[in-house]
Amino acid sequence: MTVDTPTAVAPTGAAAEPWQTLRGAVGAEEYARAWLALLGDFLGAVRVGVVVLREPATGAFEPLAVHPATAEIGADLSIACEAALSEGRGVTRRRPAGDGDPGLLVLALPVLVDDEAEGVVACECAPVEASEISTLARRLQWSAAWIEALVRRRSLLPSRRLIEVMDLSARFLEARNTRLGLNALALELRRLLDTDWAAFAVAEADRIDEVAALSHGFSAAQ
Repeated sequence: MTVDTPTAVAPTGAAAEPWQTLRGAVGAEEYARAWLALLGDFLGAVRVGVVVLREPATGAFEPLAVHPATAEIGADLSIACEAALSEGRGVTRRRPAGDGDPGLLVLALPVLVDDEAEGVVACECAPVEASEISTLARRLQWSAAWIEALVRRRSLLPSRRLIEVMDLSARFLEARNTRLGLNALALELRRLLDTDWAAFAVAEADRIDEVAALSHGFSAAQ
């Protein structure tokens, strides 16, 4: 089996349906299912594909879509997904065919958004020659950009922003008085935003009446 470099060809007829579904998807699950169908065509010989994303409400990683829909996520696929998430890099698991075992190739890739793992995409394929694995892995990496776009578009990250807001609130509530609380907030805000300094001020209309708190890093020359 030889894996050629993909050529951009406009899909027509039945081949166009997954693309139409992907572009017109109104929900994350529908989008992920269409993407997995396209991935199967793109890689070839895909037995099972899965998209796992962080659950906004709990922060846990849960399967969003599986293809085919009735397929089960086997042990090899689960182990590869967990390894890709924990290691923050692509994972390959290969078992050659033999003694009644059809063999398999598993590819898993974390979905990184701003250097944070927000999910993983993985597929179990029929075994291929060792020289072809890197080509399939590259194709999975190219395709994963669509899932990263899904994460960004659906704003699955605000749950983390909410956690940061809660952390800021905790800093304020833990302080002995308002002034110390505002100073703690300024320091934490500076860290979260990665800025040179941060401040809290009392303003009226377009005039600042009082700077209530100022983090380290501020220079009078600024």
